[in-house]
Amino acid sequence: KEHEIIHHTSNPQRSILLMGRSGTGKTTCLVFRMWAQYMAYVENSSGILPRQLFVTKNDVLRREVKKSFYNMGLAWRRRSPHLSTDTSLSSNALKDIPETKLKRDASVSNGPLFLTARKWLETLDNELPGERFFSSEEMSQRLNSQREDDTVKRGIEALFSEDDID
Repeated sequence: KEHEIIHHTSNPQRSILLMGRSGTGKTTCLVFRMWAQYMAYVENSSGILPRQLFVTKNDVLRREVKKSFYNMGLAWRRRSPHLSTDTSLSSNALKDIPETKLKRDASVSNGPLFLTARKWLETLDNELPGERFFSSEEMSQRLNSQREDDTVKRGIEALFSEDDID
């Protein structure tokens, strides 16, 4: 079943909705599907670059999925050393590049965007024409909430790094 999900195609090309219980492999299938589409583009080099966007509420999941995608690129490059660096993912792709705009960043070789739902909504609000969705007061509240989240995250990371020292 996973193979069908990863390699499913439709004409015209459409998004898919993948639903299931926790731990059933949805995210794994998604990362492999994104990678398969990216590789089809790289290997054909005449096709259309896939426009891929991964959005999640959880920043830890976002980082891990992004890392998984780019780790596939490292493994693939080791298997295919004859490919030029133009068609493979650059080593800069492993850095946590800020993705504040929807425009593609050349340093990730036009790979997918990995965003939190918060960043996705803020980006849409900033980039789309017309009246803003979030008022300046709401944006201020969102920023303060993000700072609090960052403080908690740093505390948790510090706690785990102390455990590693012991």
